[in-house]
Amino acid sequence: MDGAHKERDAGIKMGRQLKIADGLSLPLEVVTEKMAFLGRTGGGKSYTAMKLAELMLGAGAQIIAIDPVGIWYGLRIGFSANIYIFGGLRGDFPLEPTGGVLMADLIVDKGISAVLDVSQFATETELHRFAIGFGQRFFFRKKSSPSAIHLFLEECQELLPQNPMGGEAAVLHEWTRLWKLGRNFGIGGSLISQRPQEVNKKALNMAGTLFSFQMTGPQERKTVEAWVQDKDIDEDIKQILPKLRVGEPHVWSPTFLGISKTVRILPKKSADTSSTPKVGSRAEEKPLTPVDIEKLQKQMAATIEKAKTEDPKELRRQVVDLRRQIATRPQKEVTELVEIPVLKDSQVEKLEKIFRKIVAEAERHGKALSLFWQNQSEVAEALLAAMRSVTKARPLVETNRYLRGTDGQRRLAQSVKSSTAIEKPSRRTAEEIRSNGPTDLGKCETAILSTLAQHGECDMGRLALLSGYRKSGGFKNSISKLRGLGYLDGSNTGVMRITEAGSKTEIFDALPTGRDLFQYWLNSPRMGTCEREIMKMLDGRRDGSTMEEIAENAGYALSGGFKNSLSKLRTAGIIVGRNMERMKLSEELM
Repeated sequence: MDGAHKERDAGIKMGRQLKIADGLSLPLEVVTEKMAFLGRTGGGKSYTAMKLAELMLGAGAQIIAIDPVGIWYGLRIGFSANIYIFGGLRGDFPLEPTGGVLMADLIVDKGISAVLDVSQFATETELHRFAIGFGQRFFFRKKSSPSAIHLFLEECQELLPQNPMGGEAAVLHEWTRLWKLGRNFGIGGSLISQRPQEVNKKALNMAGTLFSFQMTGPQERKTVEAWVQDKDIDEDIKQILPKLRVGEPHVWSPTFLGISKTVRILPKKSADTSSTPKVGSRAEEKPLTPVDIEKLQKQMAATIEKAKTEDPKELRRQVVDLRRQIATRPQKEVTELVEIPVLKDSQVEKLEKIFRKIVAEAERHGKALSLFWQNQSEVAEALLAAMRSVTKARPLVETNRYLRGTDGQRRLAQSVKSSTAIEKPSRRTAEEIRSNGPTDLGKCETAILSTLAQHGECDMGRLALLSGYRKSGGFKNSISKLRGLGYLDGSNTGVMRITEAGSKTEIFDALPTGRDLFQYWLNSPRMGTCEREIMKMLDGRRDGSTMEEIAENAGYALSGGFKNSLSKLRTAGIIVGRNMERMKLSEELM
């Protein structure tokens, strides 16, 4: 535990009081409590939550606000809080949908307070991707690094929906687990919503303190009434809620504070960015309180570099880039004879096995090998250079033709010429090879080689998915052709890998990975409307869905055509699971 965390925990033990309203002070232990702020737009719920955040920051506590509205940057206006703004229109740093894991590591490692402004994400998919990455990583890291921290979830129904649709199911799963178990590791939080009926009831009922503001709709009031009944509070809320004024919530806290009363919230010190703009008025641009941006930039650089060294996909991309760099280096024309010592076949095979083992181990244990792979460029280049030298010194093989013997097996007729004195030939550039290519390779063969070069060993299903083809007869014929040319080895029922000869074709234009691969298949002309709807429905559902659930949510009947679409997606490797099981997207598309 670092110094900042120790200081915060020491402050909590001292029992400092946070005065949020006349007649209401909260102990600093509220940092690790679960709370809820519910009310209509303009009723004061966000204002009150930001007042509480302001008090926590002033007491030295760590807070995080996830803000899909774009108002929490106001904590830095007119208030000397050490809090950073990521994303939105006023952020110190941009925030990317893919940056959830990175932000979780930065917040846990550096102990900073931050506003994560996700209001400028273009789609719900981008929000879901960030929320899943951040929630999953943050909870995992806090389990091994517990300390007091409070999460403010503005419009919390975005992360904890009552009726999840599509990608919301995966978001709900991650955040329900964090909300339910987080307090064991020092995580408290506040749920903020103007539509309480859309907030997941299990999550809402875990809140021990409720700030209830003005509500006019029957569904909103019904939600508050259900919360009160769940806590065995014998009060008629119909006599309380209609009388509430703006900025005057009724506070129920039967266990933590032991109160039930209406209070008036004290003014904030920071800017009121949560108020609704009035007609004809123009928002005044107010500067953010300065913070040490340069210091955080250095901390972020170290965190980003750490993330790269632990990412097996990043390592594979670096290996592919290294091969491209080697292939595109200018080669001098050499006409003189050179003497190159010949190595034994056993030595050559040993080098090849070592290189393949390094790549395979990096994929399986990228994190454990991160220190080694910091120097992987030098290692890979040295091995590749050695293998090329060895290959040029080995006997030259002239392939004449294939013969079919009486036993039905293919036999390769070869004539062998060997020499220790060879003429180093001129070499085409990678661009020329990609433009003209080996004359014996078609589009499908090129895609297969590209996939194996980028991803290493693959079984038939994974190879088809990453190459952009279905496991059809034509695809298998391409594999047989490459195997016959000596460009890949391995069986159709096991794993296949690219050979040294296949690597020398230097055609590495494989499909994208992860979410980009999902979009590739989603937009592929090979997919029909039904297949696309199934993919969208399963997107984000890590636990999968039954065939009946998929049909209902995708808008199709359980017909033969619908089952054919499932079969087509399964053949392409896009989904896994049989019709009588729970089906989900392949991990390669997550």
